Amino acid sequence: MTVSDQPPEKGVVPFSIRGVLVLAGVAGICLSMALGIAILLSPGAVPGLSRLAHAHLAFAGGVVPMIAGAMLYFFPTLLRVTFREDWTTALIAVLLIGAPIAMTLALLVGSVPLMGLGGVLILAGLLVMGWRVAVMAWRSLGPLDLNSRFYVTALLFLSAAVLFGVTMAASPLTAVALGVSHGAVRLAHIHLASAGFIGMTVIGTMHNLVPTVMGRPLASPVLARRTFMAYSTGILVLAVSFLGDLPWGRRAAALLILLSAGMLFLNISRTAGRYPSGNAPAAHLLLGAGYFFVWVSIEAVNEFLGIHGKVIPHVLIGITHLGLLGWLVQTIIGAASFILPVLLLTGGSAHPDLGVMAVKMPAMREILQRGAGARVVVFNAGVLVLFAGWFWSRDPNPVSVLGVLLVAGAAVHFLAAVVRVVRLGG
Repeated sequence: MTVSDQPPEKGVVPFSIRGVLVLAGVAGICLSMALGIAILLSPGAVPGLSRLAHAHLAFAGGVVPMIAGAMLYFFPTLLRVTFREDWTTALIAVLLIGAPIAMTLALLVGSVPLMGLGGVLILAGLLVMGWRVAVMAWRSLGPLDLNSRFYVTALLFLSAAVLFGVTMAASPLTAVALGVSHGAVRLAHIHLASAGFIGMTVIGTMHNLVPTVMGRPLASPVLARRTFMAYSTGILVLAVSFLGDLPWGRRAAALLILLSAGMLFLNISRTAGRYPSGNAPAAHLLLGAGYFFVWVSIEAVNEFLGIHGKVIPHVLIGITHLGLLGWLVQTIIGAASFILPVLLLTGGSAHPDLGVMAVKMPAMREILQRGAGARVVVFNAGVLVLFAGWFWSRDPNPVSVLGVLLVAGAAVHFLAAVVRVVRLGG
């Protein structure tokens, strides 16, 4: 019997490796935001490939371990099997936490091959995690539910993205030798990682989490299944169209992804009903779905009008930040606001102390809800102001700085609440 399977002592939450993964992901995102602010205020002060380091620290060092840890919590429940934290779980944590750190340091010193080695280690961690998920699926009594299909597909997309990234880091000539341009592999890598892995994970979680947060069933399970088919097919077609230089494929993929984003927003909006002003987690999730639809709409318009090459680079950066901050980070805050107390009070154990949960859960909810309405307003104002700032200049300007300060302020407010909740949970 492992630590996570043993009944905890009275009032004691057992140690959880999965929890370490989630918290390491939060730390990675915070460090990435700090690096991004440094680059914005003083681009020349950060050495090496600073912008690549910023992006990879946010994704590989933040999003990947956070989602991996959360998935290892979700899969056993979804598949209705027991989960034991053994040496393979520790290996997953070591690889998915350690490799991005090495990757970021390699980029800060300007070493692309060393970054590729970090990618190999991340891929190894994903393979171990895939094996654990496959074992759980084999032991499950029924077929994969819709959420599990989203998550499994997300892991497959991420593995492909990391493989493409390792190929680029090994040598730009590798892709050319295979008859594919370096730029095509780069586009496939970026979109499989962001729209593929993150998109599939967040969309799958929203279909399950929003009904739970709102205390009502999903408006249309049929629409959710159609969203899965449209989105996963769209991402696959998009990746193939980049590698094969197929403009018609990119446009078909844009239509499928836009259709799926519209179905998601419709389903989530109908489930939530009126705007949940008194429910901060639901407000974040609903706004996140809205940003996702807007982001995908802008990208689809860009694709059909063929203006990607004509839009000045800093505007494209602004569109990217609009999507990733407004959609991804906002969804993470909304999900964590609801899920974190449960994870802390169970610690991954099948035998949580119900008495402790009954006392501490309301107190944790109160901490996370305190000032949450203002946080929602400030965070979203910051996202919009930061987006607007990119239209003035590529250099630091007061508008962009104000947007960064608003977003960072809201994030710090949330993290302070998280620290208090973690201390209460311990």
